[in-house]
Amino acid sequence: MKKQLKSVQNKKTKALIFVVGFAVVGAIILIFANAATPTASFSLTPSASSVPIGTDVTVGVYEDSLLQSINAVSVKMSYNSSQLTFKTISLTGSAFSGCLTTNGSDASGTVDLVCYMAPPNNLSGKKLIANVVFTAKTGSGTSSIAFVKESATNSRIALSGTGENIWDSVTTGTTLSLTTPDTTVPTVSISAPAGGAVLAGASTVTATASDASGINKVEFYTTSGGVDTLRSTDTTSPYSFSWDTTLIADGAYSIKAKAFDNASPTNSAVSTPVAVTVVNKKPDLVVLSVNSLPVAPSVGDSVTLSAVIKNNGTAAIAAGTVNAISFIIDSSTTPISTQNDTAALAIGESRTITSTVKWTAVLGSHTVNVTTDKNNVIGELSESNNTATQTTVTYTKGDSGLTPGKVDLDDLLAVINNWNKTSQTRDKGELTNSDNLNIVNLDDLLAVINNWKP
Repeated sequence: MKKQLKSVQNKKTKALIFVVGFAVVGAIILIFANAATPTASFSLTPSASSVPIGTDVTVGVYEDSLLQSINAVSVKMSYNSSQLTFKTISLTGSAFSGCLTTNGSDASGTVDLVCYMAPPNNLSGKKLIANVVFTAKTGSGTSSIAFVKESATNSRIALSGTGENIWDSVTTGTTLSLTTPDTTVPTVSISAPAGGAVLAGASTVTATASDASGINKVEFYTTSGGVDTLRSTDTTSPYSFSWDTTLIADGAYSIKAKAFDNASPTNSAVSTPVAVTVVNKKPDLVVLSVNSLPVAPSVGDSVTLSAVIKNNGTAAIAAGTVNAISFIIDSSTTPISTQNDTAALAIGESRTITSTVKWTAVLGSHTVNVTTDKNNVIGELSESNNTATQTTVTYTKGDSGLTPGKVDLDDLLAVINNWNKTSQTRDKGELTNSDNLNIVNLDDLLAVINNWKP
């Protein structure tokens, strides 16, 4: 008995669901059958657009009932199926509760939508119905998508409560301009560093890129062991980035740039790779200073030359490595002395190298040039910073320099006024540099007397 009662109840429930569903569908059909007040409108977004052939275009379908409440719409749109291919309909973002019909057909060149608000809900104003996606076919010119007004399949906007069709019957939709897509890739090349360059520390990498549609961005890659690593992206010309090579292992690398243009879809091209070598673990010899003793010699003086060299690199110089340091006066190509230093030189260490051959001072201004690693035996981070110079002025004996080229009263007064004073300079009467105290004494006075030449 209980089973029979339960079976009867289930049948009644199913019947009620069928009746309600039939009533909803019937009500919508009835709504569409009623007369209309033409005040609401349909529209497509965008109203016009340029679409490259072979690409997709999404068209938003909207209704605008202004201040009137509606609860259903029926949309029929036509399109040229020789120019456009129907792809899909998306209800994401739709203001309606659901749709009874959502289809498109290239055979008929139409799209159909029947959407509703679940009772007792309704809506008003401009609302999204659905998004329809088309693909542009080969061809050219323009292609229109319009709303269809026919007696049997009229597009409709149904007024809540009465079912009146309040569509204003304006069929204008959207016009798509079909264009030939830009398939030309950009031109791009690495402009620096040059192929075969040896890089150390921060190195600037630059690229040139151009395209008729403009450059969207340039990506920089380095390759080692067949693995590409994206190092930087630049969107503004000149395209470049600073590569800190101290953060990577020494070795062989190639650099390439990938340029993207502004076409839709984006075209891209990759430059010819540039091979470089990263070497950060190297010494770097520099000449910190050049010195002469005496600092301001007189004609005929025997002058001792020396220089302070330093290892500014990232690797030590091993003991036994021959570092040839040359001492050259003025523009001569023959050194007066070359000292071979074979002692180890640690990172950051400096050492004074003294010439074993002294220079005999000649009247006038002279340039002392000192070059470390003269023969380029030592591989360095930089080979362009191995030379330093000093200007040395040679005076007439007894000349304080107050009146250059003469030994006169000025020189005598310089000696007399600074008699027995220590740590004096030449213009303070110390004319001979005869001792380490730089004292003004009889040697200086005799230099003036014996070379008097006003």
